[in-house]
Amino acid sequence: MAGRSPAPRRRRNRGWSSPSKSSRKPQSPGPSSEPPLAQKPPLAPGTEVEVRVDDDGFHGSWFEAIVDGFLPARGRGSRARYTVTYTHLLSDDSGGTLVEPFPPTHIRPRPPPPSTPVPVRLHDIVEAFHNDGWWSGILLATDPLTAAFPVTREVITFKDPQHVRPRRDYVDGQWVPSQAAVSVKPKRAVRVYEVGDKVEVVRDREIYGYSWFPATVAKVVDKLSYLVEYSDLEEEEGGGKAVEYLHCLFIRPDVEHTPRDSEFRLGPGAAVEAYCDGAWSPGVVKKAIGEGEYEVIIDGKEEELSLKKVAELLKPQYKWDGKHWRIVSPKEVLVSYTTAERKRGTKKVSGRQKECSVERQLERWGPYTHQQVNGNLEEEVNVSKVTNQELSLLVPPGFKAICNGQGLLDGGKMDERPIQLHIENAGSSQSTMDNTILRSCSVVGTSLHPTFPSCERVPFVKASPIWDQIEPLEVFRKVPQQPHFLPLQQFMPELREGMAIGLMVTYATLVESVKKSCINDNIDLFERKINALAHLEENGFDVKSLQHSLNKLVQIKWDHTQHLGCLGKLKELLPGKETAVSQKCALLDEKEGAIHELEQRLECLRGEAEKIAREAKHEDAELSRLKVDVNIAQEACSGVEMQFHSTLAELGSRLLSD
Repeated sequence: MAGRSPAPRRRRNRGWSSPSKSSRKPQSPGPSSEPPLAQKPPLAPGTEVEVRVDDDGFHGSWFEAIVDGFLPARGRGSRARYTVTYTHLLSDDSGGTLVEPFPPTHIRPRPPPPSTPVPVRLHDIVEAFHNDGWWSGILLATDPLTAAFPVTREVITFKDPQHVRPRRDYVDGQWVPSQAAVSVKPKRAVRVYEVGDKVEVVRDREIYGYSWFPATVAKVVDKLSYLVEYSDLEEEEGGGKAVEYLHCLFIRPDVEHTPRDSEFRLGPGAAVEAYCDGAWSPGVVKKAIGEGEYEVIIDGKEEELSLKKVAELLKPQYKWDGKHWRIVSPKEVLVSYTTAERKRGTKKVSGRQKECSVERQLERWGPYTHQQVNGNLEEEVNVSKVTNQELSLLVPPGFKAICNGQGLLDGGKMDERPIQLHIENAGSSQSTMDNTILRSCSVVGTSLHPTFPSCERVPFVKASPIWDQIEPLEVFRKVPQQPHFLPLQQFMPELREGMAIGLMVTYATLVESVKKSCINDNIDLFERKINALAHLEENGFDVKSLQHSLNKLVQIKWDHTQHLGCLGKLKELLPGKETAVSQKCALLDEKEGAIHELEQRLECLRGEAEKIAREAKHEDAELSRLKVDVNIAQEACSGVEMQFHSTLAELGSRLLSD
């Protein structure tokens, strides 16, 4: 929408939060946590309202405006629209008032001021008035009031408490507390993280450009924004872990990928992420330079970086779309690098915009080995600058470069055609360099990396007496060195000897430093030593043995770090297990005590039972004797009774006979 962008003095800072003019176009309302506002009848002209802007860089911010008019929907495909005039924003074109259309779903009345001050607490979802609009975020501090915004990643302190208010939604004519800080929903579903989840967060670094830092989800604000705590970063003040509030688009899960061989193979051209100073930076493998060691190109903040990394400090480069992973192809890396270089390295030359130097373009074409032409390319030449007019090609002394049959590149700009690079003697048509050593080669799809041919002469006069102190050092007696110092040709002659002396001292110091390495040294210290050796190697130092030893130390250090990590995790489990064991032991003691008491009671009961059994046996014997006596008595009674009846019968018989 033309003229939508706020005036420069009213626009948010350039960067993540900056909307471009082309992006400030009206958008149809998408999914939102804000419910649609149904106004019947329409809002009258002159009504003070707030309008929601969902464009890139604004992401659901509210701006104060006044209703100018209402256009109802007219037939199928037509949508109702309000026309509003912004209260604070100005037109970029004229500097006057800015008028724009909005759908009813993106307009609400201005929130009434609270009757009493509403207390705000840490991490409350708020809206803050900044750059002429109300922006959604959370409160990071209450004294002074400090708000953080998830999409722009800004943290701003507000002196006026009226510029910070609790975020509310207008629902059915009522203002209710909002449950989300981010209202603009993505087009596709995204992963929802939980507190404690291990993640990686992208940040822009001074040297390495954008890189992924390890972090942990500390708080879930809503399904699209989180507070994260960085694992290895500390706050500038206080010394605690650094914490940031940000949108989920800056977060990816902390996942170790194991791709198939058909998807990824570590070698020239592979898209990788390299571990650099505590974070993972995307890059591309340029070449293998030793067993398990690779030269990696990193698209740094200001310039391209060439680093040497062992395989353990590299991993496949993946892209995270919020829900799924996708491995990055070498072609994608090449295109993105060229695009980034054009954005970063464009400069004005001869009255027109010219791309970055051809040297950078030569390297950009791809991290592949030299294409051999008419025989083996046994030795490579230093191509540190290849440009037209004011820039030059650095080659060995006494030789000149022929590019496409000319002494200079045609037009100074790389295109899709092959460039033929040839080195020949500057004084005659006959090359004094053996053609079997260096031949013409097509560099489209190849990369010329700087190494130097052997040369008996160094590019300076050894005049300093310091050489008499350096060359007899024991380190040079044990491992004789014959550096050629050819890279110093690009510096003024007056500087070369001093720089060479510095390199000699650096080598000696580095050897001693490696000999004194400690298993507890930071891994970055080992990396810096490896990079320093690579720089010395470019100047002709023999560092193969030292590099091999350092690589082994790095591998051992890496294994040690992993073991320490495992040890740390195991030690973290010890207190819990010790507590659990202590609790179980206490419970066991309690139960065993109860068992002992029961056993004592059981013994007592058994004694009483045995006594009762004996008494019962005695009573049973007495009962048996008593029963015998009863039977005897019954028999005696029966005999007496029979005798009585017999006597009585005899008496009756005698009486009758008389």
